[in-house]
Amino acid sequence: MKTSILALSACVAISTSFTSCSNPTANNTAIISTDSIKSSDTATRMYMTDIDTYRKQYDDSITANEKSINEFNVRIENEKQENREEYKKKSAELETKNSDMKRKLDEYKADGKSKWDAFKTGFNKDMADLGQSIKDLKNKI
Repeated sequence: MKTSILALSACVAISTSFTSCSNPTANNTAIISTDSIKSSDTATRMYMTDIDTYRKQYDDSITANEKSINEFNVRIENEKQENREEYKKKSAELETKNSDMKRKLDEYKADGKSKWDAFKTGFNKDMADLGQSIKDLKNKI
């Protein structure tokens, strides 16, 4: 009887130690998952901060373009009638492009880092082209 009680106690002790032992792989997975979530959250925050910073920067550029176009419109009032009409037409085209760029920037929705990078590349080129067009027009007078 003592033998069976000792055997039973040994079995209980062994099974308890096996079931209470934690799985190191599961703990590592939990740690990795937590680290991945923290890394993902940080990356998302950086991505959203980049979008906000970019918007502010280009809002300032768009406002500067508006100011340049308005200054140009004041300057062309002293031009000959035929030149003035041509300049007003080009000025109106640039105003439209500038407002289109503002709308495009305002309407951009966060849709992933790779799409954001592609958007920025295209937007930077379009803004550089617009800025050069405004500069060229201003240099005509």
